[in-house]
Amino acid sequence: MCNMKRKILLTLLTMTSAALTLTGCGEPEHVHTWATTWSRNENQHWVIATCHPEVCSYLGDHSDGNNDGYCDACGYKMSGENPDPGHIHTYEAAWSTNSTQHWHAATCGHDVKSELGNHIDSNNDNYCDTCNYQISEPDPSDYYSSITNDLTGTNLLSALQSLNKSKRRRTVSYAGMKTFAPICDANPDKPNRMVGFYNNKDLPNYWDDQETWNREHVWPKSLGGNQVEGDAFMPRPCDVDINGGRGNKVYSKTAYDPGCEGYANYRGICARIIFYCVVASPSLRILDNNSGDGSSMGKLSDLLEWNLAYMPSKSETAALELRVEQNRNNVIQTHPSGQGNRNPFIDHPEYACKIWGTTNSETRRICGM
Repeated sequence: MCNMKRKILLTLLTMTSAALTLTGCGEPEHVHTWATTWSRNENQHWVIATCHPEVCSYLGDHSDGNNDGYCDACGYKMSGENPDPGHIHTYEAAWSTNSTQHWHAATCGHDVKSELGNHIDSNNDNYCDTCNYQISEPDPSDYYSSITNDLTGTNLLSALQSLNKSKRRRTVSYAGMKTFAPICDANPDKPNRMVGFYNNKDLPNYWDDQETWNREHVWPKSLGGNQVEGDAFMPRPCDVDINGGRGNKVYSKTAYDPGCEGYANYRGICARIIFYCVVASPSLRILDNNSGDGSSMGKLSDLLEWNLAYMPSKSETAALELRVEQNRNNVIQTHPSGQGNRNPFIDHPEYACKIWGTTNSETRRICGM
């Protein structure tokens, strides 16, 4: 296209600078003046005289010698939608993807793609080398090979803490979530968008300095969330107003219900994040009440009940928030910018009752013990 544009420009400059002296136009030795843009239809192109519109020059048929879809002389698009003369396409900075390819979509309204290519994973990390599309989901079966079925209570919790410590090669950091949240909280149904926590709000996939979203401390900062705020499993992108409305309330049926925005699955999702935080930071505790302090969070019995009532799902037709939960677990483990670890309560929600089910009579009832 660049060579074609230079050719068109040189042609038009030549037409503008060269005066054609013709007769028979009613004025002897009249010098026509010519338009500096092409006139054209679907078959031909020409330049009209500005002094006598019925006169034309450079009349010719469209020809596409370099097979780029445009006329070599005038730039007319010979198939599909025809852009304005001299139009230069503009493209999205972010990648658009499907299961096999990636590209940059045009922002100018034309159905054209830039840098179209197939996904390639040369380093076998499950992500496309070019666009970071997740080509395949990891198999977590080997991840828990050290966790035996007979482990319960503090022994199971301790084993999960050791596993997490050995697998987590880094933390993304709270500041890093400005750029990592658009990756791990991406909307699987809408390219280049994120899913807002609690209400599934459609959010931009870039940090806009809290204009539309901020980073929700699922475990409130004042209750010890500062100890795990750098771990990608805890902060979530959230509508600014909803985040402010929750404040630092614990999760319970009478304090703050994470399903109150109309998406009940967030009750189970939040429970599994809170359980994970105790694995990620052994100094944190979950209490069975509506209060908390600098290292504790509640309410345990409600969290255990929600974990069982609103289970994770790997179904492709599951609710959006549950698909995001699964995708986050995979992305945080395998993405080049991720941490290398997983949330065990997403893969094994039964672990929660095996650890905390014997806490009191209510947790025993909920867990069927």
